[in-house]
Amino acid sequence: EELVLAHLHSFPAHLGRSLIGRLVQQLVLGQSLADGDGKLRAAELLQALSPHLPQLLPIAREVASATCDHLTAKSDVLAAKLMQKLDPDKDGLVQEKDFLERALDVLNLEVENVAVGVALPALLKNADFADIFHPAMAACLGISVDATP
Repeated sequence: EELVLAHLHSFPAHLGRSLIGRLVQQLVLGQSLADGDGKLRAAELLQALSPHLPQLLPIAREVASATCDHLTAKSDVLAAKLMQKLDPDKDGLVQEKDFLERALDVLNLEVENVAVGVALPALLKNADFADIFHPAMAACLGISVDATP
């Protein structure tokens, strides 16, 4: 559990910096699986968001911090999942070899992916973030967001 807590303590700084890019990656992946003409291009969306990064990054950092704080309360559950993956012979002991071979992948899978999965919807629900992000995404898709009738 200490490993999970330590990771969650240090992870918000990285997550906050990468959250916007992760959101764009997931949207582009989803678009690539959908039928239709309007395909979202990551580089174009990131370029459209670039002037707004000074406003967006603090929001992303705040969401990342709140996400990791929330997951800290569930560290025992995350630690149990981590243990299952790090202890392949299920003897209750993690061998150094197993730890060195698996720890980074397991932390990514069981902690970081969970954090991203919790943080992205929270980021999109933030009104200040959405006011900037959604019009930029619509413009990249060629959708007019002009409010005049």
